[in-house]
Amino acid sequence: MSIQERDLERSGRAELEREVSLLRERLEASQRAIDAQRKELDMRDSRMVSLETELRTSSTSIHSASTRLNMLMETMTKLLGNDSKYLLSEEEIRNRIEELILVRREYKLVSSVFN
Repeated sequence: MSIQERDLERSGRAELEREVSLLRERLEASQRAIDAQRKELDMRDSRMVSLETELRTSSTSIHSASTRLNMLMETMTKLLGNDSKYLLSEEEIRNRIEELILVRREYKLVSSVFN
């Protein structure tokens, strides 16, 4: 083998080593990028689970509050003496309570006059 062939072989080998080194660096960079994406996906998955749990809790709370409100409306309708099958609206309940307060005040006033 001549000196020229040996020099060509060495330069070719050096070029291949540089290319292998460059490819390894790219591979490592790609692996770091993949790891970062996986970490981000794991964080998003965790956040999604947290939000789903929060949604279920909120939904349960809303359902519970709605049920309690309906029970209160039924009770108020019964207590205010509405014989209807239908629940009174908030405004109707407020008006009926105001009427009862006025009647009570009038009763007290009349009672104080006669006593």
